[in-house]
Amino acid sequence: MDFKPISDRLAVIRIKATLQNISIICAHAPTDDAEESSKEDFYDLLDRAYGACPEYDVKIVLGDFNAKIGKEDIFGGLVGKHSLHEETDNGFRLIDFAAARHTVISSTRFPRRKRSKELASGFRTRTQALRNSEGNLDTEEQGIVDVFKQHFQQLLNLQNVEQDNDEREARPVNEDPVPAPSREELERAIQKLKNNKSAGSDGIPAELFKHEGSVLMNRMHQVITKVLEEECIPTDWSIRSICPIYKKSDPMICKNYLDISLLNVAYKILNLSATQISARTSVALGQAEQR
Repeated sequence: MDFKPISDRLAVIRIKATLQNISIICAHAPTDDAEESSKEDFYDLLDRAYGACPEYDVKIVLGDFNAKIGKEDIFGGLVGKHSLHEETDNGFRLIDFAAARHTVISSTRFPRRKRSKELASGFRTRTQALRNSEGNLDTEEQGIVDVFKQHFQQLLNLQNVEQDNDEREARPVNEDPVPAPSREELERAIQKLKNNKSAGSDGIPAELFKHEGSVLMNRMHQVITKVLEEECIPTDWSIRSICPIYKKSDPMICKNYLDISLLNVAYKILNLSATQISARTSVALGQAEQR
């Protein structure tokens, strides 16, 4: 019925069928070693290609995603029980896409030949026990949560202190009040938000800010203006949800887990707006010095 090349990595073919037509998206994703911008561009095009398919078509996405998918229960019905891999960055991106589009990664839903017994037997589907800072084993659910909490508090607070000290030494003090963003700057900041990302603790995704319209935009502009005037960030904006994702080695040791932090989108908008304000202020100062 139709063939549409989108890029050198994406193409869509539409096939006529008896009950429903079929839209097939053929994809070849960048490797894990590729630049972040290449990966972001690829998944942005993939998302738009999927959204452009007719609503009632059967949609199939296939090809080489250069991704390794795990089989942990945290991924719910998106992933089957027959993967033999540990997750990679591309794997997480593919899972995010599947979750946003209410699809499943079907290649993990049927058994395949195992390459080695050691690899197959080395996987754990969930964290049933964790060692605390004293080396003792916690098996209760609340105990495991407390161990993770203590580990990530120490890890992230140490990183934040070192980063704050470096920034404080390198950054000159500016007593001038921070100007509020214009409406256009706020709109640009919101459009820079990435799609298909998990929401923070407030449960509000980026897509809501992008498509809700002028009412939400006006309200957000008022809130950010007030935050900058009063120099006080709402408490909820500073809360981030941390999801521990198992990487490798001993699953009972916290350092073998990757921390995935989920920030509220409103806080991301504030940061993006502040970046544009900083760029605008720098340009204005440069022009004033040239006069």
